[in-house]
Amino acid sequence: MANHAIGIDFGHSHIKLVEVQRRSRQIVVQRASLIPMPLGAITGGLLVDTELLSDVLIEANPKVMRVNRVAVVAGITGAQVIIRNLSITDAQQNDLTPSVLQEVTQLLRLNPEEVESYYFDYHLLPGDSPERQDVVVVGMKRQEVDKYTRLLQKVRLAPHILGVEAFALPYAIPLIGRACYIEIGAEYTQIYITSDNEYLLYRLVPVGTNRLDAAVATAYGLASGAAQELRRSKHIDALMTEAAVSRTALQRVIEELVAGIIQTFEFLRARQRASSITELLHTVMLCGGGALQPGIDQLLSEETGLPITVAKPLSGRPGADRLGEDILALEPMFTGALGLALQGVDEV
Repeated sequence: MANHAIGIDFGHSHIKLVEVQRRSRQIVVQRASLIPMPLGAITGGLLVDTELLSDVLIEANPKVMRVNRVAVVAGITGAQVIIRNLSITDAQQNDLTPSVLQEVTQLLRLNPEEVESYYFDYHLLPGDSPERQDVVVVGMKRQEVDKYTRLLQKVRLAPHILGVEAFALPYAIPLIGRACYIEIGAEYTQIYITSDNEYLLYRLVPVGTNRLDAAVATAYGLASGAAQELRRSKHIDALMTEAAVSRTALQRVIEELVAGIIQTFEFLRARQRASSITELLHTVMLCGGGALQPGIDQLLSEETGLPITVAKPLSGRPGADRLGEDILALEPMFTGALGLALQGVDEV
């Protein structure tokens, strides 16, 4: 296990970075940084300007770039990441890799040449059937993975693990039983459901705070910067009722977000053959920048019938008192980065 780790969450509006260190029996949070994503560095969810981003990372975090012997775990999200559940019927073979690749190739309708252009990895899921093994498969185009690898190598943070950021959320806030992490980011909302911290279901909803800001701008007739400031300061119910120009776009975005979450829950309910989602989920943790929206937790609780808790991954941890009020005020945004760092301490 590593004694020192850095978690880097590549979001679409910010890069979140958390550094932790093991001291005796404690894991101490050394620092947390929020780095605005430079305009043009990521387009359509893809990293397009590694030079620009590397300059920003070096300028914002010169101390981190001098850290040696540190486990670096980076997490990404977006439509470029492929996540699929598969069942392998011939589960008694020693190496499931050929069967997994065959199944995912058929599922994604890839030809042999296209398969070579992807990185695929898989994780075995719990089960008691000797004839069938359930797995979750994660894939991403090699050229996209290589971009992140080269970027981090350039800033002297060569990654030990490059994975799906949402999968690290349980490291930051472990939850007992069947639980759901909803992370509302700038471009996407990730829904990650676990059973005693073991993967159960993942969905990506193409709604985030950028869509909300654009809808607020339309509803109030504001420029984008003013709309974002208004949205962050006003309760979501007041945003709806006090719109001066048009509520239609704002209502549509909120309804799309809620519908995506409810559809995911209903999919799980049907798959598990439960009478209601409340039978299946015990806890819902709200993370990401969207968790800072006043009233969003109440709205989602009312719409889903489930208790919603806003994540506070840093509060109460050793070293968190030195992070500063500005960081702690935004701590739901750091859930993924902290989870990635703790994954590094645990697995590297």
